[in-house]
Amino acid sequence: MKITEPKFSKRLDKEIYPRTPEFVAWCKVAKKPDVEAYIQEEYEKDIEFYVDHLRKRIKEGYKEVHGEPCSPERLEELVNDPHQRQMGGDPERYSDINKDYLKELISEVKTSKSVVADADKLFRQAEQAIIKNEMEWFFENYQKTLNNEFSNRKGARTESTTIDNVLRFRVAEEKQYSLLSRQKQIWKLLHSPGPHYLREVVFKLPPVDGQYMMEEHEIEKGLQAELQKLLSRKSYRDAINFVFSEVLDVEKTVKFKKETAVALQTSVQEAEDAYKIGRRARGSAYSGKKQR
Repeated sequence: MKITEPKFSKRLDKEIYPRTPEFVAWCKVAKKPDVEAYIQEEYEKDIEFYVDHLRKRIKEGYKEVHGEPCSPERLEELVNDPHQRQMGGDPERYSDINKDYLKELISEVKTSKSVVADADKLFRQAEQAIIKNEMEWFFENYQKTLNNEFSNRKGARTESTTIDNVLRFRVAEEKQYSLLSRQKQIWKLLHSPGPHYLREVVFKLPPVDGQYMMEEHEIEKGLQAELQKLLSRKSYRDAINFVFSEVLDVEKTVKFKKETAVALQTSVQEAEDAYKIGRRARGSAYSGKKQR
C-alpha cells in the first residue's frame, strides 16, 4: 500500500506527493493490531534502506582513503561500528523518526474529518500545504525588506498574482542558493585552510588535488546550467521581476544582506540580456521557442 503517490502540480511546476485514497481509506477503518503491524513492517523496511545507504557511503569513503575496495568482512565491521553510524547516519535513529511520524500521520488521517479518500481533494490539500509553507517562509525571511507600498496594501500577501509570482521566485531562489553555496565551497577550498584541515586531519581523507577541484567546478557548471535553463523561461523572469518591483525593496535586500536575492536579481538581468541578444540567433536557447 502506497502512502503517497507523485502527481504534477501545474501551479508549483513540480511533482508533489499527496496521500493516496487507498491509504486514507485504510487509516479510517484500520484496527489497532493492523496499524501496529503495518508500522513495524515499514520500520523494518526503513532499517534495511538506511543500512544499505550507510554501506554504500562507507564503501565509497574506504576506497577514496585507502585506494582499494573494502573487503566484505571489513565492510560489515564498519557498518556496525558506532562511530561510523554516527558519522554516516544511524539507521535506527532515522527509522525511529520515520516510525513516530507514521504513527502521527495515521492518527491524524483517522480522526480528521477534512481528510477523505478522494484523489482530487487530497491533491489540492497537499498543494495548498506546500503553498502555505512557501509563502510563510518567504514573508518571514523577507519581512524587513518588503517595499512600503506592498506592506501597506491590505490583502496584498494573499492575492493570487502575488502567490503565483512568489512561488516561481522561490523555485529560482533555491537554485540560486545551491549555486552560491557551491561557489562559496570552491572559494574556501582555494583560499582557506579550514576545509583542508577538516578533510586531511580530522576525516583522514586524501588532500584536495586538481582532479577533485575539476569535479567541484563541474558540479558548479551543472548548477549554473540549471539556473540558466529556468531563467530562459519568460514566466520565471517575469515572476522574479514582479517580486523585485512590486513586493521587495531592492535597496533593503542589499542593506540586510539578502545575498541570494541580490545574486538572483543579477542572474535574471543577465538572462534578460541573453534573451534580447540571442532570441533571433540560430541555435540559441531562446530562438524560435514560445516563452512560457
